[in-house]
Amino acid sequence: MAADLLKKEQNENTAIKEPEENTAIQEPDGSPAVHETAEEEASPEKSTEKEEKETRKSRRKRKRKYKIRRFPILLRVIVVLILAAACVALGLMVGYGVIGDGNPTDALEKQTWQHILDIIQKE
Repeated sequence: MAADLLKKEQNENTAIKEPEENTAIQEPDGSPAVHETAEEEASPEKSTEKEEKETRKSRRKRKRKYKIRRFPILLRVIVVLILAAACVALGLMVGYGVIGDGNPTDALEKQTWQHILDIIQKE
């Protein structure tokens, strides 16, 4: 058990290595490179704002639950198909009954469509 704790401690020490401040890194033009540490780059106010944003995001992800739809998608598709079929039938009845001077209910009978197909195929 003590060996496991020692290994964990060594892994933590090796995993977190801070860059040394006095390194001799040069820019391509030969001038010494100036690198700011992470503490100098972000002020304390900015870091707290970032932390707050991250906590808000994580809270949103945890709280995000899917809504149960009142009108499921599959039911929507079925309703749209039924409405489309009703519109086609209504259009046939209006076209045959009003524009064609026939009985509107005759537009939905099989004999009417068989007669139309016979006329088309004879030509």
